[in-house]
Amino acid sequence: MSFIDEENARIFGEAAQGWWDPSGPFKVLHQMGSARLTFIEGEVKRRLGRSSLEGLRVLDIGTGGGLVAEALAKAGALVVALDAAPENIEVAKAHASSQGLDIDYRVGDLSAAEGEAPFDLVVALEVVEHVVSPDAFIGEAAQLVAPEGLMVLSTLNRTCLSYVLGIFVAENVLGWAPKGAHTWDQFVRPSEMEVWLRTAGLTLTSLKGLSFHPLFGSWTLTGDVSMNYILSAQKLS
Repeated sequence: MSFIDEENARIFGEAAQGWWDPSGPFKVLHQMGSARLTFIEGEVKRRLGRSSLEGLRVLDIGTGGGLVAEALAKAGALVVALDAAPENIEVAKAHASSQGLDIDYRVGDLSAAEGEAPFDLVVALEVVEHVVSPDAFIGEAAQLVAPEGLMVLSTLNRTCLSYVLGIFVAENVLGWAPKGAHTWDQFVRPSEMEVWLRTAGLTLTSLKGLSFHPLFGSWTLTGDVSMNYILSAQKLS
């Protein structure tokens, strides 16, 4: 089945030219970049026993303009990256080329990567809240993970705080995301995510909050999951 929300893909596609503007509509994802990469690298070392991402086969689902894909490629990973919006992939390809990076970008749903599976690491950052049938999405994405491999997800918790800050403030006041990009009832509680992961044959291995520090304009890994959170899950059997 297709997990693409066509309206969501349209909204992000229309904003595609802003992906690499650190002060543009995806400013918050630029600010999150260091914390998210720190989490990914730490989990790869702890769970997969690797000293680095060098040679790691990675699938980046919902890559947007390629922010995460480029960071992983620069760290030595072999990256296949998917997005539902052709405009996003065009921007991602152009930017990767300007950086001399070889990333396999593809337009489409999970099926676009089936021929390359399994992957050592599958990432879907700020994606689950934008797909149709997120529980089924997790189940199908898990099939692309190699035995003993990892999945890393980040999303927004469904709390009163995330409604106020994640939608009203972020979209309408600060312009940190395109207007209409988020729907509160599509946010996922960690408890729900853990059930979906377990049903998909994955074991939750780490859960951290992503918290914003306005004084420094940066995001850090914390124990507070009331707003944004990031997790890893491993296919142990």
